Amino acid sequence: MNLPIEWVKFGPDTDRALLNDKPGDSPHFSFENLEEHLLTQPSIIDNIIHKAFQISRSNAMSVMDHFNRLQKLSNSKSTELIPIHRKTMLYQVSIPRKYKELHYHQRPLIHSLQLFGRKPKVTDKSGF
Repeated sequence: MNLPIEWVKFGPDTDRALLNDKPGDSPHFSFENLEEHLLTQPSIIDNIIHKAFQISRSNAMSVMDHFNRLQKLSNSKSTELIPIHRKTMLYQVSIPRKYKELHYHQRPLIHSLQLFGRKPKVTDKSGF
């Protein structure tokens, strides 16, 4: 589903069923005895919540990096970025033609795009 996942493993490795799909190479946190960890390190819950926020934020920042690249191209006047619906991050990109190299006038290339922080759903595709 292309969701960011934080992997927290509880309990010992003995008698553990194997995972068909692992959420990563290794768990972000691993606790054989959670109660013991909570007594010695009470901030462990805060650390788990903070890690979930970091994973989610890095996923969102990836989308924003792509958007910032589009804005830089637009600011350099090599393209035009036109917002169609800012809330859903739907934009139109207009790329002008180089008229000097052509024998006749051509309209700019126009593309529509939408940015997602996840894999688009069928309803997203039909709404686009």
